[in-house]
Amino acid sequence: MDFLCHDENSHILEGNTLLVRTFREDPSKVYYLSDRPEVIRMLWFFNLFPLSDQDKPSLINDFPIYCSLLRHQLIPPDQMSEAHTKIVERAGACTPEKMDLHILKESGFFEIFRERVILGGQLKQYKWSSQSGPLMISYLRCVKLDLEVVHYIMKLFSGSNYPLVLGDYVDF
Repeated sequence: MDFLCHDENSHILEGNTLLVRTFREDPSKVYYLSDRPEVIRMLWFFNLFPLSDQDKPSLINDFPIYCSLLRHQLIPPDQMSEAHTKIVERAGACTPEKMDLHILKESGFFEIFRERVILGGQLKQYKWSSQSGPLMISYLRCVKLDLEVVHYIMKLFSGSNYPLVLGDYVDF
C-alpha cells in the first residue's frame, strides 16, 4: 500500500491511477486503506468517477469502489455528506449494481441525491440530466417516492421543453 499510495518523498499521489486501477479490479481491497484516512479522502474526492473532457460527468463506473468504502465504513461520518455530494456530481451515466443499492440507501446517498438533484434543481440542467438518466432510474427504483418528488417530476415532464434523454430513461 505504501508503494501504491505515496511517491518517493512520502507525498500522497493525487490522480493515482495505479491505486485506482487496483481497486477497480478488486474493490474489496479498499479495506487495506483502513489506517490511511488521508488516502481514502483523496480516493473519493479526486479519483473516483474521473471527469471526462469538458467536465462532463464520468463514464467510468466506480460505484463498486465507493460502495466498498461505505461497506467497510472507511469514510468518516463527518465527511459522508460531502462524499455523497461529490459522487452525485461526478457519477454521470454510471449505475450502481443492484447489490450496492442497499448500502447507498443505508448510508444516506439517495437523500443527498434527492436534495441536490431533485429539490436542488440539478435535474433541470439539460446537460446533467441528459447524461445522468441511469442514476436517476436507480434513485426511482430504490426509494419510496414522496409527494414532493412526484410533484417535481410531474412538473418537470408536463411541458414540451423537458430533458428528452432523461424522458427516454424514465419512459415518458
